[in-house]
Amino acid sequence: MEAIWEVFNSDAGTGLVLGLISLVFGFVKSVSWVKERNFATAVQALEVGVQDTYENYVKGIKAGREDGKLTEVEKIKARQMAIDTAKAWAMSNGVDILKLVAKEYLPVLVEKLVKRSKTLGGLAKTVLPLSPEVPPLTSSDVS
Repeated sequence: MEAIWEVFNSDAGTGLVLGLISLVFGFVKSVSWVKERNFATAVQALEVGVQDTYENYVKGIKAGREDGKLTEVEKIKARQMAIDTAKAWAMSNGVDILKLVAKEYLPVLVEKLVKRSKTLGGLAKTVLPLSPEVPPLTSSDVS
């Protein structure tokens, strides 16, 4: 036991302890970075899902209607289609959306993206990376 204490009191021991602390700090920061990157991928997947659903489902319905509006049932179906597309796209990019965002919150995020798209005049302006004047959705938007 005394030998171990002598090692920690030496310059080499101090370097070892500082190195271990740095290693732990680096690991914690990298885990945090991976979570944020995965969340950004999940948001991008939802954006892809919304865009794909708009192009392949919503646009056709709007074009075929005088008022250009979807019924409530069609809106629900569109949201689910966007979520399903997003899940598939995210999985193909190595991210499981359901591990990052609660299943019940996915329609809320889709709705936020749709509203942002309408406000900005098109989803192309919301896809990651966003312009500096438009803040991206972050993990705090999910909390």
